[in-house]
Amino acid sequence: MEKITVLGAGAGGCATAVILTKKGYSVTLWNRPGSGMQAIMQKEGVECHGDIEGFIRINEITHDIEKAVKGTRFILITVPAFAQREVAELCAPHLDDGQIVLLNPGSAGSLEFAMVLRDKGVNRDVIIGESITLALGGGRVLGPGVIRIRSYEKWVKRSAAFPAKRTEEMIGILGKICNLKPAKTVLEVGLLNVNFMIHPVPTILNMGWAELNPLFNPYHDGISPSVLRCMEQLDMEKQNILKSLGLEPISCDELYRNEFGVSEGIPQRWVPPPGGWTKEEEKKRGRGWEERYITEDIQYGLVLISSLGHQFGIPTPLADAMVELGSVIRKTDLRKKGRVLEKLGLSGLNADQINRFLYEGEL
Repeated sequence: MEKITVLGAGAGGCATAVILTKKGYSVTLWNRPGSGMQAIMQKEGVECHGDIEGFIRINEITHDIEKAVKGTRFILITVPAFAQREVAELCAPHLDDGQIVLLNPGSAGSLEFAMVLRDKGVNRDVIIGESITLALGGGRVLGPGVIRIRSYEKWVKRSAAFPAKRTEEMIGILGKICNLKPAKTVLEVGLLNVNFMIHPVPTILNMGWAELNPLFNPYHDGISPSVLRCMEQLDMEKQNILKSLGLEPISCDELYRNEFGVSEGIPQRWVPPPGGWTKEEEKKRGRGWEERYITEDIQYGLVLISSLGHQFGIPTPLADAMVELGSVIRKTDLRKKGRVLEKLGLSGLNADQINRFLYEGEL
């Protein structure tokens, strides 16, 4: 059996490991020590509900990054954006020629990963790429070692390599594992991450309710017609950034309809019907809002959009407002800590220079 390594044992990482195991691969699942996967290690697998039911044993579960990275051709990274740099630093000494590293989702983190390798003097022939969302499936933690799994295998995931001249090569190799579609650059992939559009606005504009009601769900409880208009305006700011880079200005709603197979569209389907939600629909509300809607989706998504807007002279008032309000709520400077262009090697470049750099890997 071919070995595949999954770095990150959260719900998405566990779902990825389970789906790959079901497909017949020998999977190594890694996470940092003290990261809360003791139950999975003790059970030697995952108790699954949802699209996959029953207990699935994972071939190897480890905290040893060298053991996880050595001897595998495919490395799928499923950690949040705020952990990508740390994982890159841990991986760097152990990478080998011929390996493929796919950040999923990437949120333009492949650029930061490449900069880590450059700064550490790692010159291995490794393809680094990213996808728009989790490449195989997502999930929710229901309890220690218990995951509700949702398969994304039928979804088409826009993906690119850095440099983009290796995108076709990467997708040709990974095509047997997951359903990928070539994008022009990793920046296109990062900007089209739908979480940046669907999480921050309903969370920030409903923060009072979110903090006071543990059952608050931004999807079902936080999207009114007015909030939806703000989300669509934010999405338009993102599209204007894409246009300025010569990229397809696709909306969040179009992505869900045309590539994720959600015919009713997103986020329109979350607006409560005239008569309210049925009892069955109420049961599907899931858990409340998450800190990462700010610490990831604003700090690493909207900060990037705002940073590009400032560099290109494109107004991004909604993105700017979300960054400022999120900073106050979190009592920290999200812009200073976030994914600004300086950290991606793109500061001071015009659109043509950015696109050339993203395709060639150098100016």
